[in-house]
Amino acid sequence: MIQQNKVIVLGVAHPHIYRIASHVQDSQRLTLIGVYDIDSEAARAGAERLGVPRVASLDEAMADEPALALIGAQPEDRVDLAVACLEKGVSALVDKPLALTTEDLSRLRAAADRSSARVMCYYPLRAVPLIRQAVAVVEAGQIGTVTRVSAGGALKLRPEARPAWHFTREGNGGILIDMGAHYFDLCCWVAGSKARDVSASHVNRTQPAHQEFQDAAQACIQFDNGVLGQVDVNWLLQDSAEKGEVRMSILGTEGRVEIRVGDETSGRLWNHTTAGEDLQPGNVDADAWGIALVEALAFSKPTQITQEQVFLASEVALRAFDSAEATAVEVVV
Repeated sequence: MIQQNKVIVLGVAHPHIYRIASHVQDSQRLTLIGVYDIDSEAARAGAERLGVPRVASLDEAMADEPALALIGAQPEDRVDLAVACLEKGVSALVDKPLALTTEDLSRLRAAADRSSARVMCYYPLRAVPLIRQAVAVVEAGQIGTVTRVSAGGALKLRPEARPAWHFTREGNGGILIDMGAHYFDLCCWVAGSKARDVSASHVNRTQPAHQEFQDAAQACIQFDNGVLGQVDVNWLLQDSAEKGEVRMSILGTEGRVEIRVGDETSGRLWNHTTAGEDLQPGNVDADAWGIALVEALAFSKPTQITQEQVFLASEVALRAFDSAEATAVEVVV
């Protein structure tokens, strides 16, 4: 008989949580037992969508003794929920962004240090087949020593469909903390080192009604091992595009890899013997990656992303936001 562990959903403020919860539903080893949200109507709708009971309180959710909590509450509430889980010995998988302030990240680190459980952030770009193949090429030494890694993306904002908290510093951080989370993680993953220096800029060109919002940003990182990192993100994707866009470039001393994922998807390798060879993504399955992640957390097994990598990516994002704020110029047009 296959052992089953329980999983609870804490917060359904962002639809990403349903993608995360689908990995639990697709697992043969996990059982989704309920949904809690401070907003009882949101909890009811989320529970109905997932086909599980609504849980009336956080205490009731913890009383069910879940092995894992999936946290999709409003970003400002995620650290409090994660800390509550860790204090009960329950691991937590948090939708990005993980933390909105350095103080909250420090509080989360301290709770993790005291707990036997772990807190992870959901970074699905790590499951993109071409990105995984690019990292494999680097690890195989096909482009020499990594010198620079750049990553970025573009999405459509569709402001009329966004909740009010999406546009505030307190509710969602900023573009470097929110959208940038994915790309800081990719840069830190490839660099394999702590960040020494972080500088950034952000701007709001399209949303004069939302003074705390930014629709484009860029950041530069110098890692302790000498690798340079770059992150470039924006909410300015054209209406003609069907999918969001992700780009990644890794430069080494002996070659480079370039990835594009979106309406056009490609991955190519250049080195001293190869000129623009197409990368073969292999049989990596994003759904299988997600199932493996939730099962590993629920059964206290190793995960491909480490606890320290999760904290490092969030730390770099927060440092980038602080740098951008220190030099920000109001240029809404």
